Amino acid sequence: MITGLIVLMLLSMPVASQERVVPPPDPLPAELNDYYWDLRVDNRYWWDSVLCGCPPLNNLGYVIKSRSFFSPYREFEWLKFAILHDAGKSGTEDSRMAKEYLRNEVINPILEYRALKLEDGSILAYDDIAKKYANKNLDRESLDRLVTAELLYYYSRDYIVFPNPNKNPDDKMASMALPHVLAFPCETVSMQKGICWNQNIALAALYEMMGYDVALYLVPAAPYYFTGGYHAVILLKDEGWGIGDWKLERDNMGNDISGRYIVLDPMYDASFMEGKPPSEALGSMGLEFDQPSPYTTGPLGILSKIFNYIPGIQAIFIGKI
Repeated sequence: MITGLIVLMLLSMPVASQERVVPPPDPLPAELNDYYWDLRVDNRYWWDSVLCGCPPLNNLGYVIKSRSFFSPYREFEWLKFAILHDAGKSGTEDSRMAKEYLRNEVINPILEYRALKLEDGSILAYDDIAKKYANKNLDRESLDRLVTAELLYYYSRDYIVFPNPNKNPDDKMASMALPHVLAFPCETVSMQKGICWNQNIALAALYEMMGYDVALYLVPAAPYYFTGGYHAVILLKDEGWGIGDWKLERDNMGNDISGRYIVLDPMYDASFMEGKPPSEALGSMGLEFDQPSPYTTGPLGILSKIFNYIPGIQAIFIGKI
């Protein structure tokens, strides 16, 4: 009788508990949620500072230095602010709360469970990733850093899905970005939804907290001239793993970022890029870790490089976080 009761209890346990995967996050603390919305009220001019990528007057110094009056520099400033704030680097109480939220809801569970349930229902475990790099002959610490970086990437890709307001009106907040609403990393993690900026700055904040070196690669979104916005791609510095294929020396602001980088783009959706309407396209699986993004290698990337040669236009921007 007792044995049967124990078996029944085990069978009734939630699947996530049996699988021992990172669970969904808890809601945002009320104080942190209030901070984000108070910030939006206090900064209603955000839209004016990024409209069509045109820098406002307080960016004139950068405009003169870069000779570019059409630049994503201002957008980068806001993205960097959001990343560093939620990574706990702003030195304020709300920044500390944000850091604690990301640590408790993402980083600690990843370090504890070392397994994720991906969007297609499969399980990605620490050992599965480690096996891929067996031929690298990495020491234990280096391998752990690489596997952890990859787990954080897949968390950003599969625990934060691209929103689809056409099917679910509640996705509207998650689908908005500058010049409308910039969702901070903690908000994106809490909603489990977000567009490319949201997924990437959430990933960048997590990397910052774990001590990885990160830069943002901003490139015109498609269609560029209709949105005036930029697509954000993560550049993760290779710590001697031997897989980074982008060699960089300095970012667009002159900061020394010398090293090799891995290009990461968790948002990319093949069906979306094929031109299908959002109602049909969004929601399919994204790119694998270190798989090239079409925003850097495909026609979009080539077009951006061509535009970069037009005087006054800075189509591609790299900035160290």
